[in-house]
Amino acid sequence: MSETEKPATPLGIPKAEFIEDIAAAAPTMEDAEKLFQSKQEILSKYRYLEQGLLEKQQSLKASRPDVVNNLTAVKKLSSQTCQNDPITHFQISDSVYGTAKLTQSKTVALWLGANLMVEYPYEEAEALLQTNLDNLDKQLAEIENNLVFLRDQIITTEVTVSRLTNHIISTRRKAK
Repeated sequence: MSETEKPATPLGIPKAEFIEDIAAAAPTMEDAEKLFQSKQEILSKYRYLEQGLLEKQQSLKASRPDVVNNLTAVKKLSSQTCQNDPITHFQISDSVYGTAKLTQSKTVALWLGANLMVEYPYEEAEALLQTNLDNLDKQLAEIENNLVFLRDQIITTEVTVSRLTNHIISTRRKAK
């Protein structure tokens, strides 16, 4: 089976091939060096994919608290049924807070990104934020699964590269 025929993850990451018998797979020095180069290229591709997944995971983890805070705020707003206009404190920046008087409303404006803000009734806003949070958690779980699979492939490829290096060294020593 070639590298392209191997089973892959939904992300398309090919499964690493473990070579049981290095001497049989690379009988000559030229074959060993070609195989070594091939495995080094695959290893660098795996590491590149891992870096991309780690960056995406970090980005999603950084956005999760905002979604949770927004969902909590919408739930709190929808649960308040007092007649008075409540006063609230909100964060403007890291150490600067403001005070605002909230007027009674049945809607909330959500910033959807890309310079787009949409006004939703509380129930719809809560449902949208909950869906976004569920999707975020699902994406994080998928990325974690892909990272575990990818780390296994990196380890397998590193072991193969190490064994190839040892084979090349022993072949050179025998040739002397």
